[in-house]
Amino acid sequence: MLDIATRLFLHQGFDRTTYEGIAELAHAGKATLYARYPTKEALFKEVVRRRVALSLVRISDGGDGGTVRDRILRACVMLADETFVPDVIALMRITIVETERFPDMARVSYEIGFGGCVGCVAEAIAGGVHAPDRVSAAIPIATRIVEMALLPLQIHALYGVDLATLRERARRDVASVVDMVADGLIPFGETGPDGMSDWAGPGVR
Repeated sequence: MLDIATRLFLHQGFDRTTYEGIAELAHAGKATLYARYPTKEALFKEVVRRRVALSLVRISDGGDGGTVRDRILRACVMLADETFVPDVIALMRITIVETERFPDMARVSYEIGFGGCVGCVAEAIAGGVHAPDRVSAAIPIATRIVEMALLPLQIHALYGVDLATLRERARRDVASVVDMVADGLIPFGETGPDGMSDWAGPGVR
C-alpha cells in the first residue's frame, strides 16, 4: 500500500490522491488503509518517513572507516546523492504546497528529512551509532554542516536546477564547509566533549 501511495502522491499530488484510488490499485480494502493511517496527512508522513529510512539504510552501508573528515565528506556526499533525485524533491514540493493547510504534516515531514540528515552526519562525526553519547554531542556541529552544505542546494533543487549538477556541486561545497570547520573559521561552541577533541573546530581531521 505504501508503494502505491508513494506513486500516486508523486504523480497526482496530495489532493488528487485518494484512499479509494490507493485501495483499488493495492487490491485492499479502504478499511484496512484507514485502520493504519486514519488521515491522508498521516499516510503522507509515513511515505516520507519510509523514503528517508530507505536512504539512511543505503548510506549506513557506505562504511564508517577513515578520519573524521573522511567520514563527514562521505556521509554528506551520500546524502546529496540520495536527496537530489526526482522523487525526494517531488515529496519536498508537495510538503511546501500543503504547508498552509496542513502545517503539522509539513513540520513533521521536514523534521523527518532534516533530522535524518543531521543524525547521519552526527553518526559520521562520532564514528558510528554504537556510542549514543558521542552521537548526541555531535548533533550541533552536524546541524550546522547540513545547514551550510546541503540546505542551500535543496533550494536550488526545488526551483528546478539540474539535479545531477547539484549532486556534483555538493562534493565541492561539502569539502569547503568541512575545511572551514577544520580551520576554525566557523564557531561551533567551546570545546568538544571528553574523547571527542578530534571533531570540534580546528581539530577536525
